[in-house]
Amino acid sequence: MARVGYENIVGHLDGGLEAWSSAGLEVKTISNSCPVDFNNNPEAKSVIDVRNPAEYEDGHVKAAINLPLNTLPQELSGLDKSAVHYIYCKSGYRSMVASSILKKNGFENIVNVKKGYEGIIDTSKTCCCSKTMLSAQPVL
Repeated sequence: MARVGYENIVGHLDGGLEAWSSAGLEVKTISNSCPVDFNNNPEAKSVIDVRNPAEYEDGHVKAAINLPLNTLPQELSGLDKSAVHYIYCKSGYRSMVASSILKKNGFENIVNVKKGYEGIIDTSKTCCCSKTMLSAQPVL
């Protein structure tokens, strides 16, 4: 958490997600998109870049708005809860934290872009879920 600006952690989940689920507590999920699918998706209307302003200025997805992770909780009221929001950062870590924050605050249509901006601009770095890389995988 400190890597993304959260330094006042007050606890942790003893036993992890398995303990939470075993206790019958609700588990929510967040959809993911590989960079290849994101790049080929003309439906991606709301794109949120959660990197810091300097990273955003160095390059960003054309339609993206910059809502840095550390200020995101204060910016939620300006977002449409009914829209599908595609979230990315540099490599995918901060965007997952941001997606969790949005989900916790009632946003149901969240899509985390795996591998972040690095994957979006260079699909050779994409995850194995991308169609181009799946075709290159050996069949075992």
